[in-house]
Amino acid sequence: MKKQKRQVGKTLRLEEVTERLLSNPMVRLGYERRGIMLLAERVLGTPAAAAQWLTSPQVGLGGKVPTELLRSAEEAPQVERLLKQMQR
Repeated sequence: MKKQKRQVGKTLRLEEVTERLLSNPMVRLGYERRGIMLLAERVLGTPAAAAQWLTSPQVGLGGKVPTELLRSAEEAPQVERLLKQMQR
């Protein structure tokens, strides 16, 4: 019984830490970036094609480079929206 209580206590603390981390905009942006990079690989077919696309100016982004937009929590969603449009 004591072991279970300790494990539950550790789990609760881990959940609290995770919640605090994800409430940080910079940490959350890191997770979003990773998701966008995976989406780019899925849409474009290969990691190399995704890397090329992410580092080149894109007409659908007004000539902006996706990796530059991914630096901002406000602009990152533009990249995701464009990739989802391309996915259709």
